[in-house]
Amino acid sequence: TFTQAPERFIPIVTDMTRHGPQRLLRYRTDDIAIDANGPCPCGSALPSITAIEGRLSDAIVTPSGTLAFPRAMHAAIAPEIDSQPFQLVQTDAARLTLHLPERVAPAAARRAAEAAAASTGCEVATAPLALPPLDDKFRRFARRLPHVADVAARLSFRT
Repeated sequence: TFTQAPERFIPIVTDMTRHGPQRLLRYRTDDIAIDANGPCPCGSALPSITAIEGRLSDAIVTPSGTLAFPRAMHAAIAPEIDSQPFQLVQTDAARLTLHLPERVAPAAARRAAEAAAASTGCEVATAPLALPPLDDKFRRFARRLPHVADVAARLSFRT
């Protein structure tokens, strides 16, 4: 559970229905899930989720030490640039770079940067977007902080 968002949690999966040597026993995913706070519509008594916020490794650590979740940041930025591809990279505790395609109009880029700043509390600069090679995974959100261990220790998260 996240202290600033108690309905969010990181699922731990156990799959006893699998046969063979590759059973999943207490496998911790990196997904941030939102608790459904009620029974599953399918009738299962097991806990259910409403949505996946994104990966914990994709969450931006705000200057106050809380997390800005990927789904909320995407919802704030994407409409400003007509859902074109973008990448938001955290390089410092209070600085982000919003990488955008060159075809994004300057006014739309400014609005997208303002939306990113409002949802994270960080200073946001813009830069051109360079897509990765086709055999590499595109990460829409990335933390490239010099002291990742220090930042991880400050996260308000408990298991």
